[in-house]
Amino acid sequence: MRSGSGSGLLRTIHRDCPARFVPTPLVAVLGYFVLFGILAVLGALLVAALTVVLVHARVSLLDGPDARVRHRR
Repeated sequence: MRSGSGSGLLRTIHRDCPARFVPTPLVAVLGYFVLFGILAVLGALLVAALTVVLVHARVSLLDGPDARVRHRR
């Protein structure tokens, strides 16, 4: 193989990462579990926030336009 062959990015990654940091299959699987776990938590928080906003908007619509005036009295 010539010394100039291959991608510059891959050579940079290989040069910057010593061999001891190459992930084993177990580490890779655990990394995916952590990644998808974080994504699942963020998705659940998004769904919860949207639910609160939509339920609040629906309750406000069901109260009618003069609900604020009625509650003040």
